[in-house]
Amino acid sequence: MILAVFEVPFTSFQVPLEVVVLGLVTGLIYALLGIGLVIVYKSSRVINFAHGEMGALAASLIPVLVISRHWNYWAALVVGLAAAAAAGAVTELVVIRKLTKAPRLIVLVATIGISQLFYAIGAFIPKDDLGSAVFPTPFDLAVTIGSLRLDSGRILIVVAVPVLALGVTVFFRRTRLGLASRAAAENNDAARLAGVPVRKVSLAVWTIAGVLAGASAILVGPTQPIVTRVALGPSLMLRALAAAMIGGMVSLPAVFAGGIFIGLTEQLVLWNYPTGGVLEITLFAIILGSLLVRKGFGALARGAESSSWSLAGSLRQLPPTVARLPQIRAAKVAMIGGLIALSVLLPVPFSNAHRVLLTSIVVFATMGLSLVVLTGFAGQVSLGQFAFVGLGAIVGGRMHELGYPPWMALLYAAIAGGLVALAIGLPALRLRGLFLAVTTLGFAVAAQGWLYQQRWLVHNVGGRSSLEIPRPTLWGVDFQDERNYYWLCLVVLVITATAVNRLRVSGIGRAMMAVRDNEPAAATLAVPPRRIKLIAFVLAGMIASVAGYFYGGLLVSFSEPSTFAVELSLALVAMVILGGVTTITGSILGALWL
Repeated sequence: MILAVFEVPFTSFQVPLEVVVLGLVTGLIYALLGIGLVIVYKSSRVINFAHGEMGALAASLIPVLVISRHWNYWAALVVGLAAAAAAGAVTELVVIRKLTKAPRLIVLVATIGISQLFYAIGAFIPKDDLGSAVFPTPFDLAVTIGSLRLDSGRILIVVAVPVLALGVTVFFRRTRLGLASRAAAENNDAARLAGVPVRKVSLAVWTIAGVLAGASAILVGPTQPIVTRVALGPSLMLRALAAAMIGGMVSLPAVFAGGIFIGLTEQLVLWNYPTGGVLEITLFAIILGSLLVRKGFGALARGAESSSWSLAGSLRQLPPTVARLPQIRAAKVAMIGGLIALSVLLPVPFSNAHRVLLTSIVVFATMGLSLVVLTGFAGQVSLGQFAFVGLGAIVGGRMHELGYPPWMALLYAAIAGGLVALAIGLPALRLRGLFLAVTTLGFAVAAQGWLYQQRWLVHNVGGRSSLEIPRPTLWGVDFQDERNYYWLCLVVLVITATAVNRLRVSGIGRAMMAVRDNEPAAATLAVPPRRIKLIAFVLAGMIASVAGYFYGGLLVSFSEPSTFAVELSLALVAMVILGGVTTITGSILGALWL
């Protein structure tokens, strides 16, 4: 029985008391996660995508120690938090400290890799004898509010999170270490000259962040089945990032309030609009709004990208006099021709299963070219590029279902990708860098939850589905054959790579690189940064959507939303960074690695 319901005048929007309470409890977790992200960002100027898995690894130890090994809960808690602290400290010592002078995009990708490493380590923690046991809590207590039952896990959240948040805030405002971390965050070099032990401060901050991550995961644990392992994936991290954005990535009290606001909004939207992807769109709107409303983000973003903190490294080109030498040009043509010939002959001796794998490499290389344009040339970071891949596949499938020929379906997919990229790229007029990356991550989460629920786009009529792209027969060639489809995708890759290479040496390409390297200087030379950024976004969106169309043809059917999961966007970024984000060959090498 619902205890009390408030209804917004002139609408059907309901605000039940129980939903408000549940939203407040949920928001406390988002707040604690957001605080952990902010203290790391203030110290290292990087968004730590390993934050969730640091905590999840520690939380996985609690049920094993308490249930399987019969430890006391508090002893297990100490071990779990110590493991989380160690995870944070090791991350700083082994990775972050080594990458102090590296581009921030490299560090961001490193945190994604660390996240995967911690997840893999957690898989080795034995859970076979846990059965259907629930995540342990230190007490057994329940409070009933109308139809809502707050169990001991949620009561623990209500008690622990405000204490932790207050303690962290006071620590960073009042203690010498906290003041030193603020000084180091403002100006690392000046703090070092003033005698601040910057490295020790960074180590302490990452250790504290690890403890907060562990505490967050342990508090989340009782709300999830043990068999699924405590999950702090991109969806939950996006909510924490939204809270951090509301706080401006600076103010811990504002982050705390932002987390509660996100939790309350989430539960109220789910209560009133349980289907249709409204929640994901709402979260994306909150992130976008927080970026556009706050005036300090522009300076903060630029401050995080100066000198050694630049987002994307650049590749030094051969001097023009050397590049024009006949032997250099001949070697370049011979190498490219040889690689293309090898690629053409590659699928001939293999089975169809291996041909599918080779085709996927080619398609992923085409996807990666979109990031070469956006990040490598223009310096804009996207963590949601796979959403454009999904958009291209779904729009292409819908056009096929409506009876359009393949070339028209491909054209519509490319146009859709460009238009959506234009809309998402609008924040680039105000921001760049890691904050923009959060916006694109929000778009990826929203797209995964929203696109598949739109009846005008996802359609099934008379046995025909828009979630499939049938391979056609063109010019007498049957592309149902895996070898022929590989060659078709290879042609698309070569054409796209050639176009990207021409873009690189064109006036627009040089303007992109000028904006990437020094936006104010480019503006003084009559280069319009806003227009150049939007062009990069549109081109990248179109390339990714075209690749998505052919990816849909490779899969034939893509009815599961997980086909275009957010994690694949992060993997795509890692792929291109590892291969070399500023070069066309980097995308191809990265696809081979992936």
